[in-house]
Amino acid sequence: MIKEYRTIQEVNGPLMVVRRVSGVTYDELGEIELPDGTVRRCQVLEVNGDNAVVQLFESSAGINLAESKVRFLGHPLQLGVSGDMLGRVFNGMGKPIDGGPEILAEEYRDINGLPMNPAARDYPNEFIQTGISTIDGLNTLVRGQKLPIFSGSGLPHAALAAQIARQARVLGDDAGNFAVVFAAIGITVACLLIMGTFTLVAVNANELLTNARQQSRELVENAQAKAKETIETAQARANAMLEDAQTKSKDMVETAQAKANLLTKTANEQAEETISQAQKWSHDMRTGASEFVERIMRTSDELLTQSVNEIRRARQSLRASGKAEEAQQPEPKKDAKK
Repeated sequence: MIKEYRTIQEVNGPLMVVRRVSGVTYDELGEIELPDGTVRRCQVLEVNGDNAVVQLFESSAGINLAESKVRFLGHPLQLGVSGDMLGRVFNGMGKPIDGGPEILAEEYRDINGLPMNPAARDYPNEFIQTGISTIDGLNTLVRGQKLPIFSGSGLPHAALAAQIARQARVLGDDAGNFAVVFAAIGITVACLLIMGTFTLVAVNANELLTNARQQSRELVENAQAKAKETIETAQARANAMLEDAQTKSKDMVETAQAKANLLTKTANEQAEETISQAQKWSHDMRTGASEFVERIMRTSDELLTQSVNEIRRARQSLRASGKAEEAQQPEPKKDAKK
């Protein structure tokens, strides 16, 4: 059963001390889980009582002593191997870095290997032809042999490794069952691209090139077919959308025209009705005004006639009253002498 420990005591560079551990052995693989869920690998370097000193394979930045968890997996570092590894690119931990899927391992092997009995080793008799005369003639290679290439900055080590990976082959009946393994330390991605080989594993160059070309053709054909299908689908959708838009636009125009006609007709009817009512109101007002003027004139004539009559009657009354006064005055006395 795998235990988890929250007893990290100290982190110093790539080294970390974990307290109160049990059942931990030298060279055992461990995992450190950070508070955000990130997992980093480590390896046991020393066990002293219930304290273990581990080496981090990655940066120690972000490790919280109180919240980070450590668990030991009970086995040393292992690598999942499979035939699918041929042609792939891996980092130092055996994780794919070429953008491809994870490897479905057929088995897991300890990277430290097992001790080999030199006396039990098969006699090396399968010659590897590299096509480089100095190697083939002076430093002949055989199957299973390692060829270290030590170089400095600016020297053509990448071109040499690429030439070996591209041209190397085994002569004989078992020539097809052959692969070139390339492991690099301190090499850049640009060098790998120039070399045309792969980190850790590269197949025979001719076979890989043929397979790559075939796969490339298939990918191009599939991509072209999918692109054609996608373009046709897009064109069909665009045409359908255009037709739909045209139909909707036509319907909208017709609806707008009908609404405009209806509004125009309604406005005309309302305008005619308003004009008719205005004309009627104007006629009624003119008629009423004429009748009112006539009534005023008749009233004025009547008042004038009455005034004239009153004046006449007043004059007559004055005249009558004057004659009466004259009649009442005494006659003057006649002269006695006369």
